[in-house]
Amino acid sequence: MKASTPQPSVQVQVVPSQFPRILERAGDDRTFRAQLERANVILVPEEDYRGADGPVFPPGTENFFRYLQDNQADSLTVDLAVRDEDYLELGLHGEELWIPTLVMIAGNQAQVSLLINLLSNYVYDWLKRGPSRKEGNVKAEVLLDGQKKTVSIKYEGPPGTFETAFSESLRAAFNEQSGGDSKAGSKKK
Repeated sequence: MKASTPQPSVQVQVVPSQFPRILERAGDDRTFRAQLERANVILVPEEDYRGADGPVFPPGTENFFRYLQDNQADSLTVDLAVRDEDYLELGLHGEELWIPTLVMIAGNQAQVSLLINLLSNYVYDWLKRGPSRKEGNVKAEVLLDGQKKTVSIKYEGPPGTFETAFSESLRAAFNEQSGGDSKAGSKKK
């Protein structure tokens, strides 16, 4: 008997801004801090994950990061919230795609649309690499870190519903956050 496909879960909530904490983690390293300040999409590791020694990224983050860098347009600058020497990735197994938390700093409508397309294409490509992945699970979180508030959009569910469920929620959150101004967004300092 075939297992039923779980329903997608999408959670949208206002959360504290993550950008100051990301910069705080950079410490006194001015070069790294400046690098983070230039980015408008930052991949953030999980803190205190099941007793891991320090912040860790989900499996496949390095490939995902390269994918974003290879496919980003001039309007997106993607970076990791840790120095290269502090990078640590979990080694989980199974048919689960766990996309690292992405913080988008004061993006505009075009940047949000580009990020949605990149995420959707990445999930689609992952899905094509194995028939059993259709029964798998995708986890993703994007934080839209705006000037007035930060909105977290979390998705967990089957890969087949990711694009529709996640993109609709992300666009709605952006529109609410920016007050419907598609040109909203300027970098926080």
